[in-house]
Formats: sequence, C-alpha cells, structure tokens
Amino acid sequence: MPPAPAPEPTLPPAPAPEPTLPPAPAPEPTLPPAPAPEPTLSSKTVFGSSLGISSSGGNLVTALAREEDRFGKLGVVRTFDNVLPSSWKNLGPLQGKAVVISFRPLPADVLAGTYDAQLLDWFKNAPTTSETYWSYVHEPEAEISAGKFTAAEYRAAWKRIAGLAKQANNVHLHSTLILMGWTVNPSSKLNWRDYYPGDEFIDVMGWDPYNDAGSVAGPQSYPDPAKIYDGVVAVSKSVNKPFAIAETGSRLIPSDPTGAGRAAWLTKVGQYLKENNAVFVAYWDSAVSIGDYRLTDAPSANAWKALVTG
Repeated sequence: MPPAPAPEPTLPPAPAPEPTLPPAPAPEPTLPPAPAPEPTLSSKTVFGSSLGISSSGGNLVTALAREEDRFGKLGVVRTFDNVLPSSWKNLGPLQGKAVVISFRPLPADVLAGTYDAQLLDWFKNAPTTSETYWSYVHEPEAEISAGKFTAAEYRAAWKRIAGLAKQANNVHLHSTLILMGWTVNPSSKLNWRDYYPGDEFIDVMGWDPYNDAGSVAGPQSYPDPAKIYDGVVAVSKSVNKPFAIAETGSRLIPSDPTGAGRAAWLTKVGQYLKENNAVFVAYWDSAVSIGDYRLTDAPSANAWKALVTG
C-alpha cells in the first residue's frame, strides 16, 4: 500500500486584528495676541486754558479757581513740568478733567533708562475715567536748533517713553507731540518731520499757534483763523492723526482797547476749530515778557467762557 499522506500542517491561528484608533483631534488653533486697545478720543472739541501760575502767582488750587471764575468749568487744563510729570496726588485738584501735561527730562537721561521706573509708575497710575494728553518736551525746536540735544536723540527718547506708556494699557492715555505753529510756516525753515518719532508712537498732533507771537510791537489785526490754523490742520491730516491746540492766543491790538474785537475773533477761532474737529483747545492765559495774553477784559473772557461751557 502506498504510504499514508503526511498530515496537512496545522497553521497557527490568525492574530487578532489591531484595534482601529479614532483619529487624533485637530490641534487647537493658536490665536494671535489681542491687540492693545485703541485710545479713546472725545468726538466733541473740548475747550479750556493754561492756569497762568507762572505769571499770576498762586498754587494749582487757587489758579484753577481763578480760571474757572472767569471761564466756567474747564474742559481741559494745560500744565507744565520742568523734568518729570507731577504726581497724580499733586494733580488731584484736576481730577475728572482732561489734562494736557508736558515734561522734559533730557533725552540722554531718558535713553539711559534713568527715569524708566518713575515714568512707568506714573503711566500705570494715570486716571482711567478721564483723558490725559501727555507730551515729551513740548516745542523742542529751539533747544534742538541751539544744540542742547539732537533731533535724532529727541525722537529716540520719544519712542522709549511711548513704549513705557503702552505698558500701562490705558486707553485714556494719549501721546501728544506738541510743536510750534510757526514750524509749519515755510518761512521758519524748519521741518516738522525732524521731531516726529513715527506714526506708531503718536496719538495726537498738538500745536501752539498764535496771532503774531514773535513781534515786540504785537499784532495789528485779528486775522481770519484759517491763516493761523490751516497749516497745522493740514500737517496733522497728512499723517492721519487728530489734531489739538495746546496753546493759542492773541494780545489786544492797538485799535481794540475794550477787547470787543478780540472777543469776536475768539468766537471765530472756536468755530473754526470745532468745524475742523480739534480734539481740545487750551488758551494760553498768561502774561510773558513779550506781552499779556490774558483774557482779563470782560468781552474776551465772556467769549472764551461761551466756548468752554457751550
């Protein structure tokens, strides 16, 4: 008989199938950091004044009372500091008002970081329910022309301070470059861009235009407001920035001893600036060596009061 066939080999059992894993969840999208909030600006032009402490004497409380006795409750107050800004405690009498404040440490000290801690603390403690328009070395043109510091140093110091202000994350803080109104006049031979640190560092373009600020004799007329303010409005628009008037004024002209003519002119100035959407307007209510700009005559005071309280 033929030999029996060899038995079929026994195959090992098939392995159990691998379990099917669910698909991995899609990674969560990484969101970009939220942008810093945009500064808030009033849609209505706010009027006020400087306090004239240097020429009229007194402290902040008495100076404010004197101004408001003539003009009513000021919508904006212009103050000045020689080095660092005044503490918020000392500025307490201005609580609730818009404040335009300038300070002037030397650029070399700013760039060395000498005042970083003090400035950052000041910005972080600024009001969160009223507007603060802060400015570094207002009207720097003369000091730069005299060689006290360079335009490049000034711009660099501006950038450093603006960076500190942004850390406060306060939409009521507004970096405000303040230049002379004269600077935009071709006869000045100055270029406003020399002082401009860049779009990202400036919120508001501030200006100090006057009716004939420079002559010893003083103005002989009250010109159309457009002749004084058109230039600063145009420059501000060229960089898409809102504009404001940090100082302005006029001495009385010889043919206007009562101030009635100046009063009519101030009314026109206010109307022009409102129509052009100025953020704020602060009258320079002081007497200086070249002349007296104070609105002490009744017609002028009443005209400005109408703008402040209107």
